[in-house]
Amino acid sequence: MKLTQIAPFILPLGLLLHACATTQKAENEGKEQKEHVLQGQPQPGIWFQGRPEEAFAKAKADNKLVFVFWGAAWCPPCNELKSEVFSKPRFAELMKNFVPLYLDGDTDLAQVWGERLSASGYPTVLVLTADGRELYRLSTSLNEEEFHAAVQPVLKNNQNFAEAFSRLENGDAKGDDWKVLAYTSWDQLPEGRYTGDRLLNAAKRAADKVPANMPKEKALFAANLLNLAVQQKDDEESANAVSDIKMESKRYLDAIFANKDSIQAARSFINYNAKQTAEFLHGKPKGKAYEDLKKRWLKAATAIANNADNSVDTRLAAWNPAIEFQKLEAPNAPVPAKLKADVQAAAAQADKNAKTPYERHAVVSTAGYMLRQVGDVDGARKILEAEAAKSDTPWYYYSSLASLEQELKNDKAAQGWAAKARESVVGRASKIQWITNDIILNAKIKNEDQKTYMLNLTKEYYDTATSLDDGFSGRNWTRAKKVSDSLKDWQKDPAFTALFSTYEKKCSGLEKESQKNCQQHFAELKN
Repeated sequence: MKLTQIAPFILPLGLLLHACATTQKAENEGKEQKEHVLQGQPQPGIWFQGRPEEAFAKAKADNKLVFVFWGAAWCPPCNELKSEVFSKPRFAELMKNFVPLYLDGDTDLAQVWGERLSASGYPTVLVLTADGRELYRLSTSLNEEEFHAAVQPVLKNNQNFAEAFSRLENGDAKGDDWKVLAYTSWDQLPEGRYTGDRLLNAAKRAADKVPANMPKEKALFAANLLNLAVQQKDDEESANAVSDIKMESKRYLDAIFANKDSIQAARSFINYNAKQTAEFLHGKPKGKAYEDLKKRWLKAATAIANNADNSVDTRLAAWNPAIEFQKLEAPNAPVPAKLKADVQAAAAQADKNAKTPYERHAVVSTAGYMLRQVGDVDGARKILEAEAAKSDTPWYYYSSLASLEQELKNDKAAQGWAAKARESVVGRASKIQWITNDIILNAKIKNEDQKTYMLNLTKEYYDTATSLDDGFSGRNWTRAKKVSDSLKDWQKDPAFTALFSTYEKKCSGLEKESQKNCQQHFAELKN
């Protein structure tokens, strides 16, 4: 689990709309959006300049594969990838063998393409044939060396995940199959293709059968298996497989904590999965087995924090396991003074060490989250406000502040930050995402102005969603579902039903898939 799944203190991450009052203002915002997308593009000289369909046509003409990076300018893990992989000289050299396509989620019809590619979360990294067949879905928690190790088999031997997965299931996996399988984002695989027991059993086979002379891949398979087991622990169909994994967990943990190379390979798992893994394996945080796990985990986290080759963000996040173990053991107690001071010092050092815009996008949200977790609310506010004042994506930090204040029951302050976020946001899908977050936030704030405020926000949302061809596709469709959930209390209110009726008529003007989803959205609101 990457920290951006929890940072910046809200799930899911989002952005919010600011409606255009005049034609001139709309033109200006369109210009700002274009500039913003260009600013967010990593190394513009490397990436294909044109529409996605043109990139696939060029790949066909040049007999090349298509390398797709699906992301957004404000997304912390996207910026971590830009910093640790895409900005390196070796990446530019490697991309000469591909048609590299940066698909920003805020560009025209990007969400339609995201839906076609089963790319919903930012970032998603894909290798595709010229006819659109998916070969590989890379893990996004990679450094430069790991990225090249993952891509080379696909490029050199025309390897692909589906074939490697099939050989794994048949007991025939060998050679580069292990690298292709190890560096794949198993938890981001398209729904319906690899699910349930099939996925869990394959993950166990990979962890059990990978050659002993591949400690990095062995650690990755073990971490992946434990992560999948936690996710499926409540699935009745997977109960037996999950039980077997739990019984053999020491062997998998041994593979993860074996040495510095295995720890480094599994660093993302170590940084973000301490609490859920400990709960899965031991239930209550007590007993010798739990204490042994904690000791090994924290020792590994210290190694990650002290590894100068790791990114600033990775080293800072290595303090997260200590916080998670503490909260598991004493969920309602203040964090001990020493741990709080250590995290404050680590956050301050990371803030100082993060120099490039890419690094700062990744680091500041992590620092703000961790300061909040150890009870330094003022420190979290300070670093978020300071970054918002100089960032090209200030709304991201404003929304973090809104969530922080809402958790502290400071409703007025929360509404203020949320409003500031939607007034500054740029980007098509980002505007929809952020106004959705504001609707979710205000649906929980009960006061005499709530209905009027929600009505105005809902109108803004529909003004934007129905004005875009892909307003109900991809991530936008996910936002629409969250909007309908948040409007349940007003489904029968005359003012809202009149609003629904007005905007439902606009569904017919959208792109085909968006049109279908739009109509479904309003149909569900009537029930």
